Order: sequence, then C-alpha cells, then structure tokens
Amino acid sequence: MFSRKRLSLRLGDYRRVLLCAMEQLTTPVVLVTITGPSAPSDVALWNRSIRRRFSQLHDRAARRCERRLGRRPVMVASLVQRQRRGVDHFHIPLRAAPWDHETNRLYIASLKELGSSYDFGYVDDGYLPRHPKLPNGRPNRSLPKRNLVFEDPIVAGRYLCRYLTDSAQLIELLTSRERVSRPLWVNPELTRASGVICRRLRRVRLAFHVVRALDAGSRPRLPAWWGDLGERRKTLALLRMPTALGP
Repeated sequence: MFSRKRLSLRLGDYRRVLLCAMEQLTTPVVLVTITGPSAPSDVALWNRSIRRRFSQLHDRAARRCERRLGRRPVMVASLVQRQRRGVDHFHIPLRAAPWDHETNRLYIASLKELGSSYDFGYVDDGYLPRHPKLPNGRPNRSLPKRNLVFEDPIVAGRYLCRYLTDSAQLIELLTSRERVSRPLWVNPELTRASGVICRRLRRVRLAFHVVRALDAGSRPRLPAWWGDLGERRKTLALLRMPTALGP
C-alpha cells in the first residue's frame, strides 16, 4: 500500500515525465479517448488486462495504416484513467502534424471498427468539435464547440496532467489490487530526448542526499548506479547539481 507521500511523489514524477516529453515535440497533438465496455462482466479482470488489450488493438489498427498508407500513427503517450463507475479507459495523444492527418483519421476509424473485438467501447475522435464538459461530465452548451487538436504540445501536456492529480479515481487506480501495471506510457524516443524517466527521477531524490553528504566531506554509501558515469551525469543534470562527478 502506498503512503500519501509516495503517491504524491509518483504523480509528480508522472507529470514531469509527460510534460518534458511534450517539450520535445514541435508539431500539434490530437487527443483521442477510448473507453471500456458499458457493463463489463468482470471489472477487476478488465482493469488488469486493459494495457494488453489496448496493445493488441493498437498494433492491429497501426498495421492497417501501414499497409494502406505506408506509415503508422505516432503515439506520443497513453494514459489510463479510472472512471467514476470503476472502469478504466485510455487517453491517447497522437502527433498531429499536417502529414499525419490521413494516418490518424484511418487509425481512429480502425479503433472504432475493431475496438469491440477487444471489449472496448466508445472512441472519442479528437478531430471532431464538441462542447467543453462541465464537472459532472455533461456538455457545457453555453461555450462554443472546439476539437481536441492542440497546436502547442505543451498545452496538450498540461491538459492531460489534469488526470494526474490526486483525484479519488486516480488514487483508487494506483492503490487497487485490480490495477493496470503501467498507468502512464510515454514514447521512448521522447524520453530519450528529454532524459526524464520515472526511474531516474527516483534516483534524483537519492542523489540529492548523496551530493550533500559528499560536499560536506562525509563518505555516504553510494548506490550501485553511481559507478555508471553516464547515468550519474544524466541524474545530476536533472538535479541541477553538477558536482560529485569524480571517479
């Protein structure tokens, strides 16, 4: 069971990883959402298997795009959110450069067509305009319709970070035994460019105490990864403490 502090740290890491990945993009992003079934026979089984089901569905839809158009959609990330009814669903930001439009449209159409084969439900097409939602989930018809294409990927990242706050549903998702193994997936090309991953952020917190001890002249117990100078440089760069890089 996670303590409140550990949950807060984990959510902070997720937000930082996602936003730093979005900073590597120079193209628009479109958000797509795919929900679970309206009434799954076994909610716990559905929630545990959602990542595997979506991986199979995504691969099939992406291969269709590759066969017909010669290219696959570029998925920036995928984020699992638990609905109030207890069923998990996915938020999927796709790269939406002008040359991605045809591929993304075919991919979204394929998700709609093939989703029921993997027990998924409604697919929300981010290209279609809709009224913003009220807190109760109903459309706010007093505001004009807009689509979910974000010209600035950072704005898309901030939008998605709303789902990474300590809401009751997210805390339930992270602490439940019936949970997905990876609530947040980020495209590895983007995390390689940013250098920000959850494992390294956990190391940053340890490195802070190690560096302070070294600077004070003591000899702390060093973690195993400290001997990897490349990893140490990347970790200390995130810590913004470029000391303790000696042998």
